[in-house]
Amino acid sequence: MFCVVLLVILSAQSTAQIGNWYYHLLEGKYELKLSTSRMLVKFNDNVAQPQRVALLQSVVRGGLDAGDVTAWRGYEVVDLPEGAKAEEVEAWLDSLNSESIVAYAHPFFSIPDGSEQSYTDVFIVGLKQREDLDLLRQYANQLGLELLHSYRYDSRMWFVRTLPGARMDALQASNFLFETGHFSSAEPDFLIVAKAHGAVEPPPVTNDPDYQYQWHLENSGNYCFTSATADADIDAETAWVYTTGLSTIKIAVIDDGLDTTATDLTLLSGYNAT
Repeated sequence: MFCVVLLVILSAQSTAQIGNWYYHLLEGKYELKLSTSRMLVKFNDNVAQPQRVALLQSVVRGGLDAGDVTAWRGYEVVDLPEGAKAEEVEAWLDSLNSESIVAYAHPFFSIPDGSEQSYTDVFIVGLKQREDLDLLRQYANQLGLELLHSYRYDSRMWFVRTLPGARMDALQASNFLFETGHFSSAEPDFLIVAKAHGAVEPPPVTNDPDYQYQWHLENSGNYCFTSATADADIDAETAWVYTTGLSTIKIAVIDDGLDTTATDLTLLSGYNAT
């Protein structure tokens, strides 16, 4: 029964993604907006850069220069001609995915903050319970997927990769698995191209008089009370170069109501309840 149901759904799923881009969040189905400004292409490892550029230029007609192709961590980020239409982008992707030297070609999607995101051949599946791993393996065998490893902090979360020749890409496979109802979550492992922030300037000066004691923000190793490990911090000053927050962000402070001056907490000399 498992195989029969799976094959029926596969036949409908294989062509369903074009023009209908989405994925599932815990909050519900999230529609993706196709970007017409760039796409992500992964070539086979033995393909030389000139051959990659030549293929891209032959597929993406209308003014694609070598400078529009940026090699990044094993991928090619392709800047598309201005004025490209969504139908053209989907046709280019379909053409590239039919080429033997291309591992996969994926679109970028526009996201609300102005950035763009694409996806690779990896996605993340959440098991409802650890015993469902065998069920995930069954689906992987049928769909042409490889189980890579579990998340180090939660063994119910599994990184999964689509193998060459699989009938679905990572976005389609994650949607398919989630829609079976057998898993708690399934989402692509997105790559995000962040907006450019211009020249990097020094971080803003804080007016907090106790800032020197807050080693967790920026730790120089010269913490006043004890020896400290330099850079064991969250790099707050580096983050402040890009943003210092928004007035629309709400922060809740949880106070346990502990009175550290209460007499029953100060029985020993020098005791600090905090």
